[in-house]
Amino acid sequence: MFRLEYGKDILDAALEWELPSARARAGWANHPEATEHGACALVLASVESALGLVAISRAETRSGADYYVAPVGSDPTEMESAIRLEISGVDSGSVRLLYGRVRRKIEQVLRGTGDLPAFVGVVGFGCKRIVLEAVEDSG
Repeated sequence: MFRLEYGKDILDAALEWELPSARARAGWANHPEATEHGACALVLASVESALGLVAISRAETRSGADYYVAPVGSDPTEMESAIRLEISGVDSGSVRLLYGRVRRKIEQVLRGTGDLPAFVGVVGFGCKRIVLEAVEDSG
């Protein structure tokens, strides 16, 4: 069970998957990369479930984000409705570590070259939490 936090909304989400074979585990033996890809899968599923947004494109380098997402059914060629999404994962550690990563990712998005609205999604695998946070530009 993972806890999904978005603003004041808190949802408990049950996750199920088959245990990988030895061959699959060997193929994902790069631990940081496995954490990154796992975080992408969980955050993309979370924004679709909680916000009705789906990935329409990868984001450019230095945009401050990993993906562009838009409402389900949007034309993926119409970037006017797109939202930047920065994703990260923390493989172990406390809730405090998770929120520290959320703050750093918000700072990254604010430094990015993109000017579209943005969200940050961070997975804490150790504490079993997913945090989605809207990025507010204070400048």
